[in-house]
Amino acid sequence: MALDKEEMSERVIAIAENLIEAGGAENLKARTIATEAGIAVGSIYNLFRDIDDLHRAVNMRLLDRLGEAGAAAMAELNKAGVTDTRQCLLALARAYAGFVEAHPASWPALLAFNRRQPAHAEPDAYEARLSDLLQIIARVLADGRLGL
Repeated sequence: MALDKEEMSERVIAIAENLIEAGGAENLKARTIATEAGIAVGSIYNLFRDIDDLHRAVNMRLLDRLGEAGAAAMAELNKAGVTDTRQCLLALARAYAGFVEAHPASWPALLAFNRRQPAHAEPDAYEARLSDLLQIIARVLADGRLGL
């Protein structure tokens, strides 16, 4: 059974994610992805504008997971009734450090990718995800407590 465009995009993103995690951004090669997905190299470019667009999709997933880790840490504290700002920030720091440790190649690839993107680019869903991550911390600081 052939996969539809959305399913194939998801498959390609998953393969790209595994390649980056295995060897960093330099491991992200269209030919390798196509071979693993069982598609032609050109099919990747029917799904994504270019390799950077695919890398951005992988990074968006990574940012979503980091946001989930931060939200889970805050939910745990909220459940325990902890509202101390310092404890909340420490929990977020632990969640971040644990996340980075769990993604030893993907996280540096994300940071390097962000540095090479043009500073004048208009905000989009990717930028919104970055902003959402910072909002978790901003809420804790603004509220002086958990801030959910």
